[in-house]
Amino acid sequence: MTDHPRLANRCTGSGPHNLNSTERSLYLAAGAALAADGVRRGGAGGLLQLAAGAWAGWNAYRGRCPLKARLCPAEAPVDAALASAVAVRSLTVNAAPEQVLAFLQHPANVGELLPWVDTIEEVAGGHYRWAIRGPAGRTLHWLLEQVADGDTLHWRTPAGSRWAVHVQASLSTPRHGRGTQVRVLLSADPFPGKAGQLFAGRLSQFADGALLTLLQRVKQQLETGEVNAQDAEANDFLFVHPANPEQPGG
Repeated sequence: MTDHPRLANRCTGSGPHNLNSTERSLYLAAGAALAADGVRRGGAGGLLQLAAGAWAGWNAYRGRCPLKARLCPAEAPVDAALASAVAVRSLTVNAAPEQVLAFLQHPANVGELLPWVDTIEEVAGGHYRWAIRGPAGRTLHWLLEQVADGDTLHWRTPAGSRWAVHVQASLSTPRHGRGTQVRVLLSADPFPGKAGQLFAGRLSQFADGALLTLLQRVKQQLETGEVNAQDAEANDFLFVHPANPEQPGG
């Protein structure tokens, strides 16, 4: 069973800004409507509406709502990871955790299931360069370091990268005790400017679909041994091994 997607900035905690652009627009529109209706009605009730409208408009202007900060604190269970999350998906696979872990640890297994991954090149021990066809026809190149930490796998950009990206796959036992629940979270650094916000929104939608497709195909592969050809797009994926330094030159 698949969880509903959770996208960026659903809960931004108690930082200086906790309203995204859509929420600020809604606050502003609601505040203006309340204020206008308050002026029209007059009296004590109208004054209360005018005050509520002004409060909503002020929150929209500064990008922060104290009420939301109290209802959605930074200490929530999914705090740090989801604070910069692009997308989160989870799914239960009818396979043992060690089998799922062994499958996901090999990048070639993952790349083979995703039609928008062109190549994964192993450049050093635990470091891989991914070429991915992203939103708006852009090809994204990411150098990712793969690290295993118990039942959790991490793929993240090395320290000092221009744009920090972190993919985390956590394995756990479902409540009913059968199979393995796989939860994958993709997070990234904030995107500056309006153009960056637009790209972030498109990336969020793309990443959510990508994670869902990946988990569904991992489930098919591990449970049936193959991915349904009708569900899989043509994929010319190539896994490139590092050059052998001992190979004699020409």
